[in-house]
Amino acid sequence: MPKLTINTKSLYEPIEIEVDGVSYQIEKLDTNFFEKVQKFDAMIGEGKLDANALFVHECIGVPMKKAKAMDYRDINGIRNFIIKCLTAENEKNVGSGGKDVTK
Repeated sequence: MPKLTINTKSLYEPIEIEVDGVSYQIEKLDTNFFEKVQKFDAMIGEGKLDANALFVHECIGVPMKKAKAMDYRDINGIRNFIIKCLTAENEKNVGSGGKDVTK
């Protein structure tokens, strides 16, 4: 009998971000993660000043007090790092026979 087995555990390495010597890991970049990012992007567009701190707190796990004290450029660096990791994974998978979904 044909059988399909799906393992929902991510095959990718977690993304690790260190803030003031404390490491935080993003285990899975799933729909929930990107819905949060989308929500915070909308808040930024509305001019809500705490949106960046909420992003770092809810998406990365940095305590809120520390997240509010972070420089915006550092928060932007975290966002860029996540994008860089996603881009690198996509390029790696395309090179190994994966489907390029960016074209």
